[in-house]
Amino acid sequence: MTALKETEARVAWALKQVAEGVEVSTADQRRVEDQYRELLASGRQGLWRGRRPLGAVVAAACMVLAVALAAVLLIGRPAQRPAPAVPTPSALTAADLVGVWRFDVWSDVPVWEFRADGRLATWNGPEDLLDRLSQQPGSFAVQGDLLTVTPSPGCELRMRVSPPFGARIAVTKLSISSPCATRFFDNWWVNASLTRILPTPDPRIQPGYQVGSQLQPVTWMTDVNGTWLLWGTSRIIAISDGRYVAGTRLSDVDSRGVRSVDERGTVQVVGQGEITLQPEGASCKRRFVNVTSDYARLSLHLSGASCAGSGAPEESWLRLN
Repeated sequence: MTALKETEARVAWALKQVAEGVEVSTADQRRVEDQYRELLASGRQGLWRGRRPLGAVVAAACMVLAVALAAVLLIGRPAQRPAPAVPTPSALTAADLVGVWRFDVWSDVPVWEFRADGRLATWNGPEDLLDRLSQQPGSFAVQGDLLTVTPSPGCELRMRVSPPFGARIAVTKLSISSPCATRFFDNWWVNASLTRILPTPDPRIQPGYQVGSQLQPVTWMTDVNGTWLLWGTSRIIAISDGRYVAGTRLSDVDSRGVRSVDERGTVQVVGQGEITLQPEGASCKRRFVNVTSDYARLSLHLSGASCAGSGAPEESWLRLN
């Protein structure tokens, strides 16, 4: 290979090395190489006539290469703009709380229903869901990182909230007014959390009470009385004194104080580890067998004798209160 041919090959190779890792189209690269070859061809003619030394030809080729490559990379290429930063919530708003949340503090686990109009209802037990809402709603307010909850007149809890503000929110106690100090164990806690129940439960949710024993077959209505969340869904089941209501929008209350329920009816414990639910207006029952509980959880197996389409073969309920 002649010196000139070798130089041409090296410059072409250098072009590819310079462009490596940079977004350059094949057409752009070929255009630069063509410009280089044109200059090199004219250089050869001058060299043959004795007018141009080899070093000048190489220098000129390198200059054209640099200019052409700069033009390819800088001219006509859209400027690279940094991606906009994704905003992260820096403060809690009242709208973030609208829904149903469990206040996880020691063994007392009140369930709070935050409404869009700033009112607050407390689910003290299943009776609050079974009957027409009769209690006077409380209120809540959010100011920066300060959350003030007033479940009932004279009972006020002031807490500081900490991000992130998702399905679980960490809270730190600031003060509790004396009328509700005993109820919320004023001297027993500093840090607690709010866990979302509705509209979309926190997937990490656990029973609201400590599991105290192994699962045992249910034998009495007291084993199933309570407010329950059907695991993996937004369905709430409230059971008390042989009655039950169930639904995914129990926090929707009309002007008469009546809740929006999908199903209501009666429930019975008919034998050890066996319960039946009789929906209103239905001709058959939902029968569950091998029903076990440790108070915090219910494990149920749907019997083949149940109504068609009664639900999943196995269900797990978590106690809310």
